Amino acid sequence: VWFYRALEPLAPARLTQYHSGDLLNRIVTDIESLQHFYIRVMAPPVVAGLVILLMWVFMASFDVRLAMAMVIFLLLVGLGLPFLTRPLRQSLGPCLASSRAELNVALIEGIQGAGELLVAGRAATHRRRIRRLSQELTQLQEQEVWINGLQVALSGLLINWSTLIILLMAIPLVNQGLMDGVYLAVVILAGLASFEAVTPLPEAWHHLESSLAAARRLFELVDTKSVVPGPPAGISSPTPENLNLSVRSVSFRYHPDELPVLSNIEFNLSPGRKLAIVGPSGAGKSTILNLLLRFWDYQSGEIRLGGVDVRRLQPDEVRRRMAVVSQHTHLFNDTIRANLLLARPEASEAELVWAAQQARIDDFIRGLPHGYDTWIGEQGVRLSGGQRQRLAIARALLKGAPLLILDEATAILDPLIAQVIMHTILVLLNGRT
Repeated sequence: VWFYRALEPLAPARLTQYHSGDLLNRIVTDIESLQHFYIRVMAPPVVAGLVILLMWVFMASFDVRLAMAMVIFLLLVGLGLPFLTRPLRQSLGPCLASSRAELNVALIEGIQGAGELLVAGRAATHRRRIRRLSQELTQLQEQEVWINGLQVALSGLLINWSTLIILLMAIPLVNQGLMDGVYLAVVILAGLASFEAVTPLPEAWHHLESSLAAARRLFELVDTKSVVPGPPAGISSPTPENLNLSVRSVSFRYHPDELPVLSNIEFNLSPGRKLAIVGPSGAGKSTILNLLLRFWDYQSGEIRLGGVDVRRLQPDEVRRRMAVVSQHTHLFNDTIRANLLLARPEASEAELVWAAQQARIDDFIRGLPHGYDTWIGEQGVRLSGGQRQRLAIARALLKGAPLLILDEATAILDPLIAQVIMHTILVLLNGRT
């Protein structure tokens, strides 16, 4: 939840440079690595420290030399082995994380783009890429297994040596009458048992490297500043008195080295009025939408909502006042009802049906076996392009926001249906912007 809260304000501007598979890998694998941080990294050294202290007291009660020998072997197993194998692991952890992330990206791209790969005849090429990445990950995992095996072998060797040495040191004590013979087995068994507390330490060092690599990948995103700054600290966000929308001399470019997408754009839209922005593909129409929704921040000029500069408003405050139908509708892998209720979760059944009727999709939904409870698949894959778009229009109407923004909302619809829907929308928008 902490990571998602930090990630959400970065969308979409800051996340365009990341693959969805890479983001998924951070959310699942990296979060899982840190989830076990206390158990796998913090707890073992604490337990080992307590056991070493207890073993010192126990062995020293018979002879200080026994205590010194026992502690030396415990430290060799717990600290010496991790120090010895650390150079081998140091580069392996980041390589494993990077290789796993790259494979996840390829797998997700292959699933989401399976249709395109098949049509383009590139499915075999993509499979070869996945096979290569899988082999690279397997090789790294094999290296990890060899290092783990080396640690286990050396650990077992040291434990056996310690048993032999403690035995050779304790027998003379029994012969000299300094230790009761009945304690000889107790000392040996206690020594063997104490190694159970330090043998997890090499693995703890390994988990520490993995956790640090995971943390770096997470904080790389969490510490990223949003391209859209919030209101100045200590200043309460003013509430717009009305919904007059004013755009004054706005210029914008996506990157400092690129040509401006918008240059000195101006318009004033009073409540209840309608405005059409027209132009060829790539003219910047969708960019204006991104600026109004506070997805990106403009470099110069001013956008005011209700007489208030949108930069002094929380982005969510601006978005609550707008309903949008974009060119690329996103539908979640859920039911039709759930996708509609995203606009207004408290909407009643009658309001839901009304919105679908206005978008001319209610009859189609009622004809489905499960009606409004029909699952539509990832990004609405079970619906046609026109049905997805009409569902998006219904969702925007259900929201009931004072401002409705349509970005080529009916471009992929049948011309007759598009004309009917637009006429309906214009009638419904009476008094709204």
